[in-house]
Amino acid sequence: VLAYLRWAEAGDSRDSGTAGAEMALVVLNFTNSDFPSYEIGVPPSTQWRLAVCTVAGSSLNSGEGGNVLLDVKQGKPCHGFPCALNVMVPSYSGAIFLREV
Repeated sequence: VLAYLRWAEAGDSRDSGTAGAEMALVVLNFTNSDFPSYEIGVPPSTQWRLAVCTVAGSSLNSGEGGNVLLDVKQGKPCHGFPCALNVMVPSYSGAIFLREV
């Protein structure tokens, strides 16, 4: 599983002062294993919205795309970030989440 952040240059993504910058979390699974609850460290935030998902029959493909919101675990440091997000990562899939501010 490969996960990374993309954002507009606005300083350090770990700093809560950049909370207004647009940010995307990209999650890719190149394995044949499903991960029903994969924990990923994220910058200060409250929710992330699913923007794109490559899995057939996913919430995005059923017309709910922008309505899928994931809540952030506050005060749970993970991967060098102050917060964590649990995402479902099916085998051979990709997803992009956008930070809600």
